[in-house]
Amino acid sequence: MPVKTMIDLEKDTTEHIATGDVVDSEMFEAQRDFYENGPTRIQLWDMTGCSVTAITIGGMRTFIERAARKGVVRKDGKTAVIVSSQLQFGLARMAEAFGEFSSLPFAFSVFKDRAEALAWLNEKSEEMADG
Repeated sequence: MPVKTMIDLEKDTTEHIATGDVVDSEMFEAQRDFYENGPTRIQLWDMTGCSVTAITIGGMRTFIERAARKGVVRKDGKTAVIVSSQLQFGLARMAEAFGEFSSLPFAFSVFKDRAEALAWLNEKSEEMADG
């Protein structure tokens, strides 16, 4: 399966690593498993090692609409997507726009750099610890 998921309950983090040619159904399966198995506050999608040419615009919209409905349990959560190609970046930005339109209940952002994504994801953790 091109989407491998790793969960770190101690850090309240789920990381999805996509490889190979990813299709809509694989994204839906990872999303379903994420919400059915008790979602974490922090979610990271690493798309740098995959091809997204088979992901459809309709599939991406459905994915984000489901995230908006199911994501109410992650109100203070964050999701970061890391990409490496222009096509991945464009698709992820489209997802971000769908998320704004669907009123995602958690923060969502796209990055080209893993360190920047991790820094952004951990900002909330530090704020919560302080306040």
